[in-house]
Amino acid sequence: RGAADVLRTALSLAPGDPKALGNLGNALLAQGELKKAYFDTLVAAPPPGSAEEASVQASAEMAVAAEASALLTRAGEMFKQVLEVDGWSSRALVNWGRAMCLRAELADSPALAERLYTSALDKFEAVLEAEPATTTAQYRAALAMQGLAVVSSSADDARDLLERAAEYLRAVLSSGGA
Repeated sequence: RGAADVLRTALSLAPGDPKALGNLGNALLAQGELKKAYFDTLVAAPPPGSAEEASVQASAEMAVAAEASALLTRAGEMFKQVLEVDGWSSRALVNWGRAMCLRAELADSPALAERLYTSALDKFEAVLEAEPATTTAQYRAALAMQGLAVVSSSADDARDLLERAAEYLRAVLSSGGA
């Protein structure tokens, strides 16, 4: 049995336990990250030698992307539940934002990616509003801004986002880490 199964069992015994919810979210996030890494490997593979191989590869890419997205969505749901139970958790907000950024990288349209990056950025900035020196949130916000800049339809908006991302990264570096 995997960690997610054990945590699901724990939640069945103690529904709404914020630690179990958060840990299940973390397990699902880790599984989603692994699926996303596998997807990236598939996409980076050498081009198929035949039309049949291309079809098989395209099907595999779609299936792995869907699995990764589903795991990341479920992880986000767990982090949202932590917030509903606890009222505030910077860790849950940062991890929910991380899951959204990974989903944005898998998005099949720039509009969906933009919505996901924007939602992730909202979560990171909520943490930074309450806890301005949180380097993890600064770093993750910078990455979300970079992703948002890539899918932005406006060169001026993209430049502004990258400048703001650079400010966050400078803050992370001056603090000594992420």
